[in-house]
Order: sequence, then C-alpha cells, then structure tokens
Amino acid sequence: MFCPKCGAQISDSVSFCSKCGNMIKNETNGIGSTEVTTPLSKMLIQKQGGKKKWFVVVALILLCVVGGVIGMNESFDYTVGNGNVEITGYKGIFLKNITIPETIYGYPVTSIGDKAFFNHRGIESIELPEGVTSIGDWAFFVCSGLESIELPEGVTSIGEAAFVKCIRLKNIELPAGITSIGRAAFTSCSSLKSVEIPEGVKSIEDSMFKGCINLKSIEIPESVMRIGDRAFEDCSSLEIIEIPKRVTSMGDRVFYGCENLKKIIVSSGSYAEQWAKEHGYEDCIQIK
Repeated sequence: MFCPKCGAQISDSVSFCSKCGNMIKNETNGIGSTEVTTPLSKMLIQKQGGKKKWFVVVALILLCVVGGVIGMNESFDYTVGNGNVEITGYKGIFLKNITIPETIYGYPVTSIGDKAFFNHRGIESIELPEGVTSIGDWAFFVCSGLESIELPEGVTSIGEAAFVKCIRLKNIELPAGITSIGRAAFTSCSSLKSVEIPEGVKSIEDSMFKGCINLKSIEIPESVMRIGDRAFEDCSSLEIIEIPKRVTSMGDRVFYGCENLKKIIVSSGSYAEQWAKEHGYEDCIQIK
C-alpha cells in the first residue's frame, strides 16, 4: 500500500510511514486484505482495479472541465439582476487578450459596468459577447495598452469617460444602434484616427474627443443637434469637419487647439454658420 501523505510504498502491517512519519490507520476490508482508509489511497487502489480505473478517468475529466469554467468565470466580478449579468470588475493580471463569456452560470452577460476594467493597462484586446447592450462610465478608463475592441451590434449606449486615455486605440467601429455616448468618452485617445458616429446619436457631449491629437476624420450624422464644450479641443490633426444643419447648440472652445482645421462645412443660414463666424472661424467656412 501507499502512504497517503508522501506516496511512498509501505508494508501492510506497519502503523506509520518510515519516510515521512505519517500515522497510518488500517482496517480489514472483509476478504483478508488491508486497505488504507483515506480518499487518496482509495483512489490509488481503485485506479488499479480494472473497470474501476474508468471512474478515476471520468472524474478527472469532469474536474478539468468544471475547473476551467469556474476559473474563467472567476476572472470577473459581476452582479446578476433580472436574469442578466453585469461585469463589474476584472481580477486578471497577466492576460493581454480578454474574452468575456456569453454567459456566466447560465445567465447572459448584457452589460459592462462602471469602472469594470479601470486602469488595466496590460490588456491589448477585448472581445465582448453579442448580448452586451451597454458600456458603463469609466469602463475602460486608462486601458493604455488596449489596441482593439469590437463592440457588438446590440450596444446602444457608451458611458461617460468610457475610453479615456486608451492611447493605443487607433480605430473603433460604433454599432448602428448606438443612441447615447457620454461626455469625455474618448478623451485623450491619442492614436485614434477616424470615427463614424452612427445615426441616432443626438449630442456630441462635452470633451468627447478632446486631446485626440491624431484624429483626422470624423463623420457626424444628421441626427445630431448639439455639440458640447471642448468637444474637439486639441484635435490638432483635424482638417475638415461637417456640421449638420439640425445642430442648434454649440459650446465653448469646441475647436480650440485644432491648429490644422481648414474647413468647417455648413449649410447656408444655419446655426453652425453663424457660430463659426462669431468664434473666429469665418475663413474656414465652406457652404455646402
């Protein structure tokens, strides 16, 4: 038989292991042989017992599968409400490429909560499940290593400061169903080069693209009616922008620091045309 503590082979008649000193409790199994009454030793004996070895094999397989699922789920903090999961935090350290599961213990993942990945600078890519519909405030704040993230088609809202200082993020495709993007959502995303805001968004909130120094192209849909304070401040690579006719409100310092801005395309007689004249951009105005 074997010592349950160190695994050394020992005689059936001894009461302790000569190698590690562990006390051994023996009992007769009813057919004249002796077996050690511990889970480990029973498993060792079963493994040598013909058909019983399959029990051990199946048990180990199940342990690996269940352990893998538990390990993946336990990388995230989350809450469950109304049968849906919201990811509220991430406990991983070394992984660069993150895949958020479609479900956790049978419940669908539908939202990324406030500060869920706050300041996780080592993450390079994140894959969100198709069921996600909302991204909370500060969700990916200072994920400075983040290079790519694909937003599912079902996402309808992005929270305040959600991607602040994601300095390696070059492009982000916003799903057509988005209707709300919070203020400062992409502030200081210094590698961001182009953005197409989907139809349905009604406001470019304060500081939304402030400090996006490499932003060269942005498409603003006709649905937008307001452009907030500092919305494009210090977008020093921006050369051309078209302001929709429906815009009836523009804040302060919208294009402050946009030193290469050459054209502001507006409709004749529009609010945007009047705003451009009043704020020193008369030479940039181009009537469409």
